[in-house]
Amino acid sequence: MSAVEQDAIERAMKMIEEFRKATLADLKKLQGKLDDLNFAFRKIHLTYDLKYQSNVPDALRRLEMAKIEILHAWGVFLQSEATVRAPVQTGALRSSINYRVLEKEGRVLVGSNMEYAPYVELGTSRNKSQPFLEPAIMENHQNLKRIAGEIYRKRLGVK
Repeated sequence: MSAVEQDAIERAMKMIEEFRKATLADLKKLQGKLDDLNFAFRKIHLTYDLKYQSNVPDALRRLEMAKIEILHAWGVFLQSEATVRAPVQTGALRSSINYRVLEKEGRVLVGSNMEYAPYVELGTSRNKSQPFLEPAIMENHQNLKRIAGEIYRKRLGVK
């Protein structure tokens, strides 16, 4: 406790004792002392020992985890959308559609390792295009945003 605070408390105790002994005639004198007491209490300062702890590293870690989770969720979603849209002859093209997450780059690749997949998607001079990858992405922007929002809210504890 500081000297100013100690002094204010001592003055307050003295004034309380004087008030007990006072007569009606003394009450007016005590009014001035009560004003002094009120002023003295205003000088008392409370101090708190607060410790600052940054939550930034934890928040960044959670954001990074959410980003990776979003990329995987997008991959699964787009893989299923492209699979449903892919034309079927033998089923090999549909079975080959997969995704890969590039975490460092913050990207997800969705596609097929079948040699003829680009020709089906884009067409050739003899065959018309039968797009399955581009529509899976272009027609699902809102769903991809929704998936990202849900994961961010879950990971960051936002309702």
